[in-house]
Amino acid sequence: MSQQPKGDEDDLGSPNSSRSVNTLLERTHYEADKLVIYQTDFQSESELLEAALENEID
Repeated sequence: MSQQPKGDEDDLGSPNSSRSVNTLLERTHYEADKLVIYQTDFQSESELLEAALENEID
């Protein structure tokens, strides 16, 4: 049986898993940025709630 190179191992120390963690973090930051931008479109929390209710009724 031949051994696989260390880089192909799928445990926590491998480059593959750290790359997927970085991708997940980037995606999370992107989603958080979108949420912040969306919330700043409204003057107050009550406007945000009103808009949410209007969207549900339509």
